Amino acid sequence: MTDDALRAAEHTVIDALSHACATLGAAGTGPLLSALAKGATELPDLQHTLPAISEHALADRLQELTGAGLITTTEYPDQPTVRYTLTTNGRAALIPLAALAYWGQEHLPRKTSRATVPPKAHDLE
Repeated sequence: MTDDALRAAEHTVIDALSHACATLGAAGTGPLLSALAKGATELPDLQHTLPAISEHALADRLQELTGAGLITTTEYPDQPTVRYTLTTNGRAALIPLAALAYWGQEHLPRKTSRATVPPKAHDLE
């Protein structure tokens, strides 16, 4: 591989990592994906499960994650509701989120005195 090809490949990896971090690292994304994996599918359920996220911020995140292909929406013409579910890509995102959570617990200064319990991917589901 030439130096130019290596630099181009490096740039591609850095771009992909930046994009993934921007998408998955946005405020509320981890808890939102986790709530969806655990079965909350409608906006009132999500608001109840995620009280720290404002209604406006939650709606924005749902729209952004739908646009990113991590969430799909289903509208029912006979009901005034929208159901949100994880796509295959959304479920796949739980794996790096669990790994990142574990890394944060192990390597970052504690915000609280909670005991460290390594998360597993299924803990986010």
